[in-house]
Amino acid sequence: MKKAIHATTEEKAILRKELQKILASKYALLKMKGVLQYHFILPNNESFLRMHKVDKFGDDLTNVRADFKYINKMKVPIHGFTQGRTTHGFRNTYPIINDKGEHLGAMEISFSSDSFQEYLTNISKIHTHFLVDKNIFDSNAWKRDDLIVKYTQSEEDKDFMLAIS
Repeated sequence: MKKAIHATTEEKAILRKELQKILASKYALLKMKGVLQYHFILPNNESFLRMHKVDKFGDDLTNVRADFKYINKMKVPIHGFTQGRTTHGFRNTYPIINDKGEHLGAMEISFSSDSFQEYLTNISKIHTHFLVDKNIFDSNAWKRDDLIVKYTQSEEDKDFMLAIS
């Protein structure tokens, strides 16, 4: 990450591939445990590597993800349940600080509600599910084909969607 901060576009491509190769097997295991996103962001809020979407990088997330902007400014972690553009999840975002105290950017690891539902069901033997307010999506965005988690109308209320596996 340190090298990527001041790297050219070509150098970033090489560094990105190296990091992706290092993380590939770990990410495969994390996905089996319910991890949705494993994302690395440079200090200027530029997306460096999305393990969940490796072909998308280089975009400025300053006006899209307030958490990255905050973490890269304040250098403190943020945790919470939030709705993103393509899915809801339990997001855990951390500053990346090397052993010399240099800020190198941020990383996010997010979990699906499905993993928590599975744990709750296994523990309690009671069915659970998460309802997501339709209003947190842009108009009818929940109908998009590129959503990581698919949604259907909930039985509980017309204003809520049910995440389906």
